[in-house]
Amino acid sequence: MALVLAALLLASCSGASPSPSPSPSSTATPSPSPTSTPSPSPTPSGVGVSESAQAYLVPLPGYEYVALPAAVEQQAVAGFQNEAIAQYFNGYAIQSVTKDGVGQAVAWVLDVEPSFLALPGSMDGFVTGLSGTTSGTSSKVTLAGQAAYQVVTPAQQLVAWQTGSFIVVVFGPDLASVTAVSTALIEAHA
Repeated sequence: MALVLAALLLASCSGASPSPSPSPSSTATPSPSPTSTPSPSPTPSGVGVSESAQAYLVPLPGYEYVALPAAVEQQAVAGFQNEAIAQYFNGYAIQSVTKDGVGQAVAWVLDVEPSFLALPGSMDGFVTGLSGTTSGTSSKVTLAGQAAYQVVTPAQQLVAWQTGSFIVVVFGPDLASVTAVSTALIEAHA
């Protein structure tokens, strides 16, 4: 998850003035519900949008989900093209989260193979990978009773947690917004 990608995701999905899109056909379209979001074609490894991961993105009071432009979503999931990584994932769901038309964060739900989650320290390793690739620091936190990790970098902040067969990552440039969206999503499943 590159820092530039996070900025691009939030900028392309906020209510601010439109920014140039990478291709003429990719524009952000508000989604009335997470289940109606069109999904991009699966990556060559076969990992695409997971209906169960998409269902995790339930409505949040005060927030709206906005579909990412297809080209931006493909960039975000490009790592799934690597078979060494793809074997551990059944799919994903990713949406921008806005409040009053302003981008707050991006919510990414990974539908993970139980064999990966059964490995000792799998979540610690996942978060170490996130913080290592972004030159950040991670710490354990509790949000709304859920054990989670917080990764802080100069350009973006993220919160990640594991619930059932999902790893949920909420990221953006502002820790307060990322934490608020994470808390709302956790509370929506309490």
